[in-house]
Amino acid sequence: MLFRVSLIITVFLCFPVYAENLDWQEAPEDSIAAIQTVNANGIAFVDTNGVARVSIGAYSPQPVVNGKRYKRDVQISGLTFQDYQGNETGGIGVMDGTRQSVLAFDYTNREALVMWTVDDSLNPSTGIMLNERLKPEEDIPGRSRQRIALQVEKDIPSLVFLGRDGTPRIKIGLDSLDNPIIEVIGKDGKKRSLLE
Repeated sequence: MLFRVSLIITVFLCFPVYAENLDWQEAPEDSIAAIQTVNANGIAFVDTNGVARVSIGAYSPQPVVNGKRYKRDVQISGLTFQDYQGNETGGIGVMDGTRQSVLAFDYTNREALVMWTVDDSLNPSTGIMLNERLKPEEDIPGRSRQRIALQVEKDIPSLVFLGRDGTPRIKIGLDSLDNPIIEVIGKDGKKRSLLE
């Protein structure tokens, strides 16, 4: 425990700043307490080997997966976590140009758990998505295998279980009139209600 505490203190005090402009500002004198803020594009907290383990940024650094750096699909600002080799393992972020936020934890090469909120007047949604860990031979860039989704989309709640082909197989929820729904979808695509 003492090692962890001292490591955290060391990491906190010895962080590199990846910013072009670093600007300290003091709060006005009439404030209750003198507060200082740092303006920076980002801060990386490193371990004793110099590997960035936690990064805070606007924008977040490009992710490293299995030692290779990739370009993000969208620009996000927030907090990212890296393992001892510098590979991204998850994070919390907000996206540019829209009111979307996400919290994710990753497998080695794909998201494992994703929580999201989309504050949009046309398609508001929030939820939790659980993905299957793909086998190496199934791993194609951009592919993930969603298996469970708990969500509220356009104010309609649902819990959906998906097959390996991405097709919803069981859906539990409410319709737009708050009537309960329990549906089973066969491999042929035919729906069968369990409430009839």
